[in-house]
Amino acid sequence: MHSPRLRIAWFCLLIAAVLSACGAPAQPATQSSPAVTNKFRVAMVLPSAIDDKGWSQSGYEGLLKVKEELNAEIAYSDNVAEDQQEQIIRKYAEEKYDFIIGHGGDFTAAIEKVAHDFPRIKFALISGYQGNNANLGGLSARDWELGYLVGTVAGLKTKSGKISFIAGMPYPHIKEQAKYIEVGAKQVRPDVQVSVRYLESWRDHEKARKFAQEELANGADILIPQADAANQDVIAIAQAAGVWAIGMNTDQHELAPQTVITSGLKKASLLVLTGARLVKEGRWEGKLYKFGVREGVVDLAPFRGMLSAEEEAVVQEVRAKIMAGQLTPAAGQ
Repeated sequence: MHSPRLRIAWFCLLIAAVLSACGAPAQPATQSSPAVTNKFRVAMVLPSAIDDKGWSQSGYEGLLKVKEELNAEIAYSDNVAEDQQEQIIRKYAEEKYDFIIGHGGDFTAAIEKVAHDFPRIKFALISGYQGNNANLGGLSARDWELGYLVGTVAGLKTKSGKISFIAGMPYPHIKEQAKYIEVGAKQVRPDVQVSVRYLESWRDHEKARKFAQEELANGADILIPQADAANQDVIAIAQAAGVWAIGMNTDQHELAPQTVITSGLKKASLLVLTGARLVKEGRWEGKLYKFGVREGVVDLAPFRGMLSAEEEAVVQEVRAKIMAGQLTPAAGQ
């Protein structure tokens, strides 16, 4: 038999081995990682509800395309307030998502901070963001093409010669849309006047209704809302007043079938899918990627009999010139 002293020594050695195996310091929660998986993981933060019939819904539809076409695991947070942006984006980064998307320029400051802290993760803004040439880039449309097409329709349909563009924030790409709405309208009606109003918010429904009423009082007979969920408010005002509206971002015909002539389509869903594909294939460069009519990102919704054959021919001619590169921003000025 072993002596008591020897048994005690063996017991101490056993305890030391156990403590050595278990004593490594735990990683901080901010650096924890999920179980190892080969799944491509994409997360998105959105400014409004995913069923807003506009901007956020289009982005969410893109996320669903990513899940379906790229076999990705997806997550999202919608109705994200400004004071929650960084916290939510950082949480997705800590959870090691491969690609994190901020759906709109109002996420810029928050996503820049998180992208700096997580250089191995890829990030995107669905906006005209120029990128950091590393892990954070922008995915955007050629907004002058969108404005030109919408302006052409508005110029053909206005009787009063007064058109109103009611937008959320005065971001550069929104200003570009506004500018080329006027350019497109003046190509078909040189005396047209385009009023541009900014809500300074993407959520101010009351202000959107107020601006719409003021524009009607000033003689506008076509309202073009570019205000996310507040598009519905502006279109409802147009419907009640018996004037035309042109939707933006998604096909908004169903909101007021006898009022909405068409919608300027900016297919954010394709932007989201294209960006995710670049990341999955290892081709993401953290720069600004821009797409337009030729790539199917920019277009007009069906007219559904709202334009005459002659008016539709004019619009299709403009679209064909954009496709062929015969119309450019410089040529449109």
